[in-house]
This record gives sequence, structure tokens and C-alpha cells, in this order.
Amino acid sequence: MKRMILTSSAGVGLALADRADVVAPFIYRFVSGPLPSAAHLDRYLGWRESKFYDEIHWSNFVRRSPFVSDEVRARPLLGVIETCGVDLIDLCFDPEPNSQLQLSWILDYLRSEPSITENLKLRYVDFDLRRADPAELRHRDVQQFDIAESDFGIANMAWEAYRGPTPELCAGLLDRPLGKLSFFKPALEALLAELPSPTRGWGRARRDFLN
Repeated sequence: MKRMILTSSAGVGLALADRADVVAPFIYRFVSGPLPSAAHLDRYLGWRESKFYDEIHWSNFVRRSPFVSDEVRARPLLGVIETCGVDLIDLCFDPEPNSQLQLSWILDYLRSEPSITENLKLRYVDFDLRRADPAELRHRDVQQFDIAESDFGIANMAWEAYRGPTPELCAGLLDRPLGKLSFFKPALEALLAELPSPTRGWGRARRDFLN
């Protein structure tokens, strides 16, 4: 069985834990600064074209192995999953806000290819991946869930809300059930808390610093 792990930059240690044939950590920071454009993210997950060679590609931080040859590394992520016969795709994203945003983004992307959705497993990572020891991760049992169509819908709703020009759509998600994306709500609360308050114009980090 060929297994792939998709994770955030917090999960780079999984590449040393020998839990999969390939570990693909995504490195985008969605929590600060302008979001990458949809076209830029499509190129990140698509073919590595020569004219975009200087841009970051999904395979840049994938360790070389017999499973990921130089030829394979140039392919789109979906192409690698399909042509290399990946049997199981683990989604390992911890509760940290940027990781949860990446989870909603990648689920929205994977939704476009129904043939692989039955191979997806969402891992219930309720701890800080960045601080976890790879030796511990190698043997740590983490509960897994199947991904249903409703989960893809929630991920799409969450990602579109975060990409919106104002925070109203994100605030509206706090009153909705988010199913298996249970960590997204506290992550969203943390992100909204950083917005300037209407009274003093300070976010939570500044308020905590001054108190």
C-alpha cells in the first residue's frame, strides 16, 4: 500500500517518522499579509512549468525517494496521486490557525477529483505537530475519519469565507456546525480576535502585551 501524508509546515517532522512513502508539507502562511492569488495557488499545486520555475512548487519540500523521482516531482499533486497509485492519503493538520486554513484550502482543492476522495483520511491531530518528536510520531496512534461530501462543502465554505474581503462571513461560521473540521472554529476565533477592536483599534496580541 502506498501512503501519502499531506500536512502543513508544522508537520515537517512527519517526513522523519516513516509513516508514509511521501510527506508533502505545505509552506504557505495564510494568517498574515495578503493571500496568494487563486492562480498562484493553482500553479503551486500544478505542473512545474519552466517559466514558473522560480516560484515555490508543492514538491519543493518533499524528500527525494524512489517514490518521488525528479520526473514525478514536476507533476501536479493530483497527477502524482493518480499515476503513482497512492492508496491512502492522510491529512495531518494540527489545531494551529494556519494549519487549519491550509486544511480547508487543500480539501477544497481535492474536492475537484472525486476518484481520490475515498482514499482520504482525516487524522485527528489534537497536539502541536511542530514540537512533536519524530520518534514519538512514528508510533503515535491518531484517530482517523473518512471524508464525506458534507466535509468538502464545509471546507469550501470556510476557505471562501476566509478569502472574503471582510470578516462577516468568517464570523458567521462561528454559529454553524463544522462537522469533522472541529478545530477550525477555535482557529477562526483566534484569527478574529486579532482584528482591531471597534473601540481602541487593538487586536488581542497588542491588548495582551499591554495588560
